[in-house]
Amino acid sequence: MTLTLTKIEPLVAIVGRKNVGKSSLFNRLIEESKAIISPFPGTTRDVNYGACLWRAKTFFLADTAGFDIVKKNELEEKSAQQSLAVVKKASLIAFLIDGQIGVTADDRAVLKKIRLLQKPIIFAANKIDNQKIRNTA
Repeated sequence: MTLTLTKIEPLVAIVGRKNVGKSSLFNRLIEESKAIISPFPGTTRDVNYGACLWRAKTFFLADTAGFDIVKKNELEEKSAQQSLAVVKKASLIAFLIDGQIGVTADDRAVLKKIRLLQKPIIFAANKIDNQKIRNTA
């Protein structure tokens, strides 16, 4: 499928800290294995785009790199800048947390920065996809 951003289809940016499952959610929603999934934080460095059809609505998803506040090197800084540029273009932000860990101080710091953009935000928790974890949440 050829991906072309238009004014018709909105862009939804999936953001959150490193290793919360943004790429896993992205792959699930676009129904492809486009994004690389790894247990190692910081695997996603570039933004992945994919078309999504959900409840008869078509939109584009952007899988961003980890949106951590503290950058350790130049590559992480460039990844964060690229993610921020996508978030600025997005119609909606899907803010993802690790549901097993809960909301952290880093999550709150990222959210505070993203809220300055005055975009609509939906919140989602990932990594709670088994009955034992759901029963204790």
